[in-house]
Amino acid sequence: MVCTVSVGIFPIWKDQRYRMLSAEKAYRLYRNLPLGHITSGQSADDKFCRYDGAIKTKRYILSFSGLSSGKADSTLMVCLAKLIDDLEDVSELSKVLDINEETVDFYVDKCRLAA
Repeated sequence: MVCTVSVGIFPIWKDQRYRMLSAEKAYRLYRNLPLGHITSGQSADDKFCRYDGAIKTKRYILSFSGLSSGKADSTLMVCLAKLIDDLEDVSELSKVLDINEETVDFYVDKCRLAA
């Protein structure tokens, strides 16, 4: 099952593009799970518009497109996974994505305060 959600207000062409990119990231990660991939960044290739932005959690593949970089998209998904308590190992994802766990915790706390 695939569920897509638009976040924000933007032109329809951007909505279509971001949905397409997000779906491609998720599907590519799904295809590469047997190889041990936990992020779409592990198979990213800018020449073919294959970007980072999807992560594997305990129960889901979370994917996003539309921020300034694939790394930012992935970081947002790590924060979401942490908020819904669906991460197996944030340290492993942090290493693969080259993000700081304290940064993730900072944004998760900000989201909790805003809710």
